[in-house]
Amino acid sequence: MWTAVAGVVALGIAGSLAEPHITDWWVARSACGGVLPEGALDVVDGDPSHDEHLYGYEESAHRELGRYRCEVKDGGDGRGYRFTTEAFTRRDDIDARLAGDFNERESARLALPGGLPGYESRSGDLVVARRCPDLGADGAGNPRKLHVRSHVPGYQGDQDSGDVSGVGEVYEAALRSAVASSNEASRRLSCGAKPMDVPGSVSRPEPVPLKKTEGTPCRALARASLPKGGEWAVDVRTSDRAPVGSCSLTRPGTTGKEGAKENGREVLDLAAFYGDWSKRMWMDTGRSRPWLAGNSGWATARCDGEDAAFRIRLLDGEEKPALDAEQMRSLLSDFAEEQAERRDCTSLRMPGRAGG
Repeated sequence: MWTAVAGVVALGIAGSLAEPHITDWWVARSACGGVLPEGALDVVDGDPSHDEHLYGYEESAHRELGRYRCEVKDGGDGRGYRFTTEAFTRRDDIDARLAGDFNERESARLALPGGLPGYESRSGDLVVARRCPDLGADGAGNPRKLHVRSHVPGYQGDQDSGDVSGVGEVYEAALRSAVASSNEASRRLSCGAKPMDVPGSVSRPEPVPLKKTEGTPCRALARASLPKGGEWAVDVRTSDRAPVGSCSLTRPGTTGKEGAKENGREVLDLAAFYGDWSKRMWMDTGRSRPWLAGNSGWATARCDGEDAAFRIRLLDGEEKPALDAEQMRSLLSDFAEEQAERRDCTSLRMPGRAGG
């Protein structure tokens, strides 16, 4: 069944020009099933000086094709956008998006905060991933899933927007909207996932001092052989409900002359990937089993009936830790074992001590 809504306010040209705030009010309370958090659309563009009013919205759902979409438009002609979300339940559609987000060279690795079931893409899409109990199994016999991607103009990803002034407020509004719209997508596509509570507030994660990683999934980094001098920090971006998570070791950033914070320098990364798609990431290198060579290595496991992979990676730079192969393997092993225990994984396989 296909349903579509085009929400362009029919107030008349004179009325809409005279009372643009009426348009703002109507679109904000009507778009995306009327579920977007109050006030969220006022801040997600990330530009306080931006005075464009909302123009309307487009919303469509097709249960048979497993697709839902909602876009909130702004500007005098509706060519701009304030919030967009897309949802998919068919495996081919989801696999295509995962292939873009995850590859061996560079991939998404930041779990959403607050234990939410999802991750952040490299371009700033906030992705919510759920199982669909009412849709049965896919062609491979795995439970059907819901994949929801939301995006706002004020957030372009942690790398590009991480230190922009006011990004915390934008990120919070965007994430709350992403959770709300994922509930609506589940309803419209008959997924059957239990609606999630939209968090009243959620903070964008900040790196923590290395010594405070004890008791977190990133505690293995406390064993790393680090150059002396200076402070080290860890960006803890993991969740027991997300399909990806990471622990990134960084040399903290500095504050420039103009008071702007500069990004910390990342030197080592531990990451976990959950889903049959994860196998492609390390097998694309031509390997057929877990390996460790040079500045990177992989371990594998089976988690919740699907493949999982765990990666260690040293990044280029003068400040990267001087780790030999056995230290790399030990770090990877500690991280993979801790993740496997948290997820009740089986068949954990580590690279041999002789390398790849």
